[in-house]
Amino acid sequence: MPVPPPAAAATARAATQRLQPRVLRLAFVAVVLKTVLLVAPSSFMTVKTQSRNGAAGKRGPSGGMTGGGFGGGGKVRTATVDVGIRRPRSQDSKKHRPGTWKCGCDACISFDSADGVKAAELDMRETLEQHYKKYHDMFVALPSIIFPERALRMRQSLACSACGTSGDEDPGEAVWAAGVALATYISQATPPGRHGNEKMAPWHGVDVLELGSGTGVAGLAAAAEGANVLLTDRDNLMPLMAKNIRLNQDYMELGSADCEAFDWTAPPPKEVSSAAWDVVLCSESVTESDDVPLFADTLASLLGPDGAAAGATAIYAHHPLASESPELDLQLQSAFKARGLSFKDLPPLSSCPTDQAALCEVVFWTVQGSAA
Repeated sequence: MPVPPPAAAATARAATQRLQPRVLRLAFVAVVLKTVLLVAPSSFMTVKTQSRNGAAGKRGPSGGMTGGGFGGGGKVRTATVDVGIRRPRSQDSKKHRPGTWKCGCDACISFDSADGVKAAELDMRETLEQHYKKYHDMFVALPSIIFPERALRMRQSLACSACGTSGDEDPGEAVWAAGVALATYISQATPPGRHGNEKMAPWHGVDVLELGSGTGVAGLAAAAEGANVLLTDRDNLMPLMAKNIRLNQDYMELGSADCEAFDWTAPPPKEVSSAAWDVVLCSESVTESDDVPLFADTLASLLGPDGAAAGATAIYAHHPLASESPELDLQLQSAFKARGLSFKDLPPLSSCPTDQAALCEVVFWTVQGSAA
């Protein structure tokens, strides 16, 4: 039976009277919470980027190939950014639907500030990257059938008066003529012991160890040709080698590259000793007479019957003008013979660009142990 209108009205009034105290209490609690949130201290994130003082530039060693010059017009402007960013309060964030953060409330202002700082950081990184690309990086052209425009991008750690730091804040090395010549040789020749059955990728599947990698240009050329390569050098050059691996990752469709610290005065790391290497690469590994015995001992231990590269062939490349003495070649050959290593000459590069004539002056040797 339907309720008469007067009775329904009376029932509604009674229900409203019972709810009024609850509504008032809830409103009071909401006001208190809002007041507390308004006076609560905000959390801040501070971002600071400071400019660095420049250092005098230096030229590469004779026989070496360093990148572009360091001009005064290449300065990188850096600034100090100090922005307070307050985290948005939950009440503000609940007002918004996705894509509507532009109403001007505290939450919107905080998010806009965060976006501004991120944009400034990205812009600064892009500016530095462009500087490194222009003044620190060398592009080594190694065209192939698959990549006719291929050019390895090699970061060099060189003193720079424009940015006051090296490419990866590491002392590092430059790209030498011997390294570029060896990289060119690898891109044009089959690996030692192979007969060119895989004409498209003769280095595919070859395990390659590079000693004294520096920038790693020769080893990365082998990785680009399909080899599995481990770059090794002193511990302080690890960041530079890792950076160059990342810069050229796109060319390693068939091969791979990794890096590891290898101090010749200590036993080789397990990454070196536990593998079985097919080829050992060395370019300008020795430039002083004092380093000849250490280098010869390291190579002999790897190529010997019990070494990680037993039966393998080492390819050594060097430019005659890069050493301190014309007698260095004779000292190396004498050290190899004393340790049971055999060596023979390889033909030099047949053609070189007119502006890179030093590449055709680089001498190549193959070195093998008694187990080969």
